[in-house]
Amino acid sequence: SCSTHSSENSSSGKPELSKSRSLQNVSSTRGPAPGHGFPLIRRKVQTDQHVSTEDLQKQRKELESHLEELEQQGVDLERIVRDDKSKEEQMLTEWIKVFHERQDLLIKQQHLEDKQADVEYELRCLLNKPEKDWGQEDRSREQQLMGELVVIVEQRNQIISSLDLNRQRYSRDDGSTRAFVFIYLKVNVFVFD
Repeated sequence: SCSTHSSENSSSGKPELSKSRSLQNVSSTRGPAPGHGFPLIRRKVQTDQHVSTEDLQKQRKELESHLEELEQQGVDLERIVRDDKSKEEQMLTEWIKVFHERQDLLIKQQHLEDKQADVEYELRCLLNKPEKDWGQEDRSREQQLMGELVVIVEQRNQIISSLDLNRQRYSRDDGSTRAFVFIYLKVNVFVFD
């Protein structure tokens, strides 16, 4: 069965798909799903974690809501940093908290990327089976996998959109927020002997 094959590393000479810039620092533990018509790459697939489409939709909505809250927190903190210098320590703490939550989102995005590769791989295994040999179970599994894939892609798109909005917002600012954080960290946190 396709789902029981062992992992193969990326040093096999096969080309890898490029990743979004926001994930370049997060290493992937799995390669991309094989293309249609290509020999299947042996790798371990996590098929014991079947999640229903409804659960994936619920997770997507929760992530979307959380991302909107984080975006608003970032905007509020930025405004406070520019307007009120008396609460610097509290603002820095909040800024660091938002930064860590952003990192958590990047980790969730990586998890979704891995899950997408697993679903795509399982789907490719199914599609490589001759259609004349398909049973009702294969057809229903194909539909389930396609539904999971759509939900995962929507979740990843939402996270990527939020991260891109944050990146754009910070690239447009006048630098005062970044300068404040840099100076504060240099003066108040790091002590050089």
